[in-house]
Amino acid sequence: MASLSFDRVSFFYDFIERYILKDYQGSMDLINRYLSLNKNYRVIDVGGGTGFFSQAIIEKVSEAVVVDPSHKMLKKIRNPNISVIQGDGSFLSVKNETFDLAVLVNVLHHIHRNKQKEVLAEAFRALKRNGRLFIIEVFFPKTFFNRLFCTLENLAVGKTYHLSAEQLESYLKDVGFTRVAITYPKEHSWKYVALGTKES
Repeated sequence: MASLSFDRVSFFYDFIERYILKDYQGSMDLINRYLSLNKNYRVIDVGGGTGFFSQAIIEKVSEAVVVDPSHKMLKKIRNPNISVIQGDGSFLSVKNETFDLAVLVNVLHHIHRNKQKEVLAEAFRALKRNGRLFIIEVFFPKTFFNRLFCTLENLAVGKTYHLSAEQLESYLKDVGFTRVAITYPKEHSWKYVALGTKES
């Protein structure tokens, strides 16, 4: 995750996501559809940026922690019930088996290909037994819309490294997730959802 790039766009990031791309609404639709939450859950939001996901769920869980390398993105989180850690997802400064749920919402493609598996392995380490990893990702850019989206992202925040759903499933199994489910939502044809469970 490129902290300087996201520092640069932090002042208008939420506006673009909410009102131009309307990506917050789409992501929340997928979260509400595919992710069940529990009032006892401790959640780590890896690459959580300005904390839109954590803000949306904080009343439904016991704890939410946002980890992101961008200081300026994290500064936009003003909810005192959400903890923030400035750092890289490939080295989470948390204890083993701490969280019930880890999420990466539209994050993985911003991480260099050489570090993507490290980030997934760190999420696995941070999860409790029977904990879950929830991922929303943008498809590898094959369609016109995907190519346009990726071009705009590359201009705004730097090079992206998209994984196909099959590649991501393989990575998740490589780092220890024995149960992995991939879903292709019809209403969001440019995205897919992955859910990995850390079985006991």
